[in-house]
Amino acid sequence: MWRAGRWLLFLAALWLLILPGEEWAFDLKKGDFNLDLQEEAVTEIARQAVAAVPRDIHLRLLGIGPIEGDTGRLAEALSQAFGQEGHFVLVERPNLETLLAEHGLQVSDLVDETERIEPGRIKGVEAILFGRVVGRRPGFLSYNTKVNLTLDDVQSGEVKFMQNFQATAVSPLRNPALRVMGLVLLLAWWSAARRASRSRRTAEAAASGRMVRQKLAGQVKAGQGLLRRAEALLAKDRETPLADRVGRSQGELSLLWAEVAGLADGPVSARDRRSLRLIKRLRSFDEGSFRHLKRVSDLAQQIHDEAARGARKKMGDRLECLSAAVHEAKSRLAHRPL
Repeated sequence: MWRAGRWLLFLAALWLLILPGEEWAFDLKKGDFNLDLQEEAVTEIARQAVAAVPRDIHLRLLGIGPIEGDTGRLAEALSQAFGQEGHFVLVERPNLETLLAEHGLQVSDLVDETERIEPGRIKGVEAILFGRVVGRRPGFLSYNTKVNLTLDDVQSGEVKFMQNFQATAVSPLRNPALRVMGLVLLLAWWSAARRASRSRRTAEAAASGRMVRQKLAGQVKAGQGLLRRAEALLAKDRETPLADRVGRSQGELSLLWAEVAGLADGPVSARDRRSLRLIKRLRSFDEGSFRHLKRVSDLAQQIHDEAARGARKKMGDRLECLSAAVHEAKSRLAHRPL
């Protein structure tokens, strides 16, 4: 599960890094860091509307009617765009309200089907542009707006033009921000992958080190068993002095076994790269200690074999060699890094 999550994180970061820069519906001027994206979107819709309204309908006196769902920005943008266009003569909103008041109407009545204006009833305005905001969708440093606009001929009552418009304003900050996010995600993926790999290698090294220490303890344990049996054989043959010496050697091996069995694993931490190096050093040291403990086990084997054969001449020398080997093994373990 975690491995799949790491790859999903990597793919998301890669997608953000290679995301194309020309993804918005219209270009913002370079260097313009205006974050009022709603204003940018409605301004673009007004520009599209001016370009889309046909010029052959012989309607010049234009009023901007109610825009359902508008906060006032779109109506203002439309008024400004059509006022600067040159083909239409814009009837300002106060003048439009005055004309309607003369006929007992309000601006809100223009969108009420029950209060539909009779053809030719209003003088001083030839066409009225109505609208309705059909969708808004704020995004990450972006803003999308969808609008339906209708141009009505006040004199004839006909709908001369109707069209849906859509614009998405994207901040110039968006693409750098997305790329920074992608870089952060990529670094997070790389860090997580390294930490997971280090954790796996640390766990493997720790397990390998434990196996080495088990082998070391096994060598000493085997030597203890051999000396125990040798002591029993000597006691059976009434070789009391030798049996006592073998018993003392067996006690030395018991102390050595306790020391080997208590060897520490080392700190196992995936976040600490020193942990892996220390565990590897401990394993390497313990592997080097194996030959010392193997010599202890081999000498115990020889003592047992001589006791079984009844050979007593060299047993004293073997016991001295065993004591020296145990001392040498303890000296080496005293220099262990941990």
